[in-house]
Amino acid sequence: MQIGRTCVKYTGFLCYHKVMKYTEELKYIVLKELRAAVYCRVSTKKEVQESSLIYQNEGLIREIKERTSWEFCGSFTDVATGTSMKKQTELNKLVKKCLDNELDIIVVKSVSRFSRNLLDALKTIDKLVANGNAIFFDTEKLFVDKNFEHRFLLTIHIAMAQEEVIQMSRAIAWGFSRKYEKGEQPRKTKCLGYDYNDNGKLIINIVEAEIIKHIFNEYLNGNTAYGIANLLNDNNVLTARGGTVWRRSSILFILKNELYTGILLMPKTMKKEFDDLT
Repeated sequence: MQIGRTCVKYTGFLCYHKVMKYTEELKYIVLKELRAAVYCRVSTKKEVQESSLIYQNEGLIREIKERTSWEFCGSFTDVATGTSMKKQTELNKLVKKCLDNELDIIVVKSVSRFSRNLLDALKTIDKLVANGNAIFFDTEKLFVDKNFEHRFLLTIHIAMAQEEVIQMSRAIAWGFSRKYEKGEQPRKTKCLGYDYNDNGKLIINIVEAEIIKHIFNEYLNGNTAYGIANLLNDNNVLTARGGTVWRRSSILFILKNELYTGILLMPKTMKKEFDDLT
């Protein structure tokens, strides 16, 4: 019995100290001001996306400042596709600061803003968590740290973001393919000697076509690109964009242009599907 009571007392002593130790650690965590940085990303420099960048940044800064235990330590922004973190230079700088223990938390608007590449995202998140850092995804309300128990849910969110960009890319590629089949130019750029009809197809501009014919005839007769440019300048002939100065490079561009030589092929190059996501 005596031995039993001694064991109980000893066990209680250990439990007491474990509780006190845990309480002190918890108190330290709560009182410690965590250094938080904002990460924002958009895919293009279009005005509507630039506005999105501003709104992302303002909203996330406000989120940090509303938490008394978080200290705002700057913003990092990328204008880049989320399909490869190699292109997200600011995110890479931010991750390095975390791994160098200069920051504690990364605050992002959503999983898709962080990355749309499943492998890149999980690899980076695992590296940050192992270092003792955390990531907060505002839209999904996911606080990912070493105690995070919903990895499967996080993986689903990232996989959905990746699938969204894959489907979007396929839709755009399909649209271009249909244009090629119809003989339409995917991008309508001004080309001397041609206009576009209402269906987007190239039609000959009779007046400008005479200029093109003159350039080719001069070249076939032995005149140089430099000489042809001077000839057009002397006769005050306007360029495709309405300019008054012809240069040697302009003449060479016309002489080599597929639209004039009749060998226009589209598409010229093919990229392995979703290289960035593998």
